[in-house]
Amino acid sequence: MSASSRTSNVMTTLTGQKASFPFVVGCSRSGTTLLRFELNRAGEVIASEISKSSGNTVLDREALELLHRASPFPPFPAEKPGARDSYLAPVAFAR
Repeated sequence: MSASSRTSNVMTTLTGQKASFPFVVGCSRSGTTLLRFELNRAGEVIASEISKSSGNTVLDREALELLHRASPFPPFPAEKPGARDSYLAPVAFAR
């Protein structure tokens, strides 16, 4: 599996999760949170952080939770070298 196919597979798994707009009184904003995360060979999230905030802590927290709900991702193919891989993914919320 090529690196671009692997990245596409990871992004498809992540976007397959429903990005539910968090219900909080007074929270009617939309936005995009940029996540940076690392997966191990088994497809488990081993590190995650917000690379760029949406400007709304509720949305940022939901983006991180969405990432962890999507885990585990598909495992690395046998021919892929390395013990971990890094990704950068936008998570968009809209009302």
